[in-house]
Amino acid sequence: MRNKSAFIIGIFVALILITALSALSQGAEKESIEGIWMGTLKVSVVELRIVFKINANADGTLAATMDSPDQGAENIAVSKVTFENGRLYLESKVVQGIYEGQIKEDGSIEGNTNYTIQELPKHNHLFQRAQTGAISEYAKIEETISPIALKAITQWILKQTSRANQ
Repeated sequence: MRNKSAFIIGIFVALILITALSALSQGAEKESIEGIWMGTLKVSVVELRIVFKINANADGTLAATMDSPDQGAENIAVSKVTFENGRLYLESKVVQGIYEGQIKEDGSIEGNTNYTIQELPKHNHLFQRAQTGAISEYAKIEETISPIALKAITQWILKQTSRANQ
């Protein structure tokens, strides 16, 4: 097993890593977000297709589900959908992720470029210091989260909140 693991430090998991959501909408017009939207989730060298199916409810509110075809996942609940002034907001409590994007002139949506990929050597995917990262090692690790990982996460959050306050 590798001694180094790539860590994604960002707003949440999964959806935050969508760097560009390409509008391959089937029948959706610029004024309407309804339709099928596909994009790519890029994590290091791995690329996963992500599909959002967005529909309007009878009361005019929006509803959506998400698919991850490469992982065989379909109809994942999207708990909140808004589309105002060309800005799309999707939130899924299931994957604990948020996607925010802006519709562009060409009809595509671009968003969630606000993340950092940082390698933390000798750490596992739980942000704990580890020698191998193997599951068998978990029971031997006493720390909840390493101070190194906590510092990296804290610095990222502080950087993001200072941007938001500017």
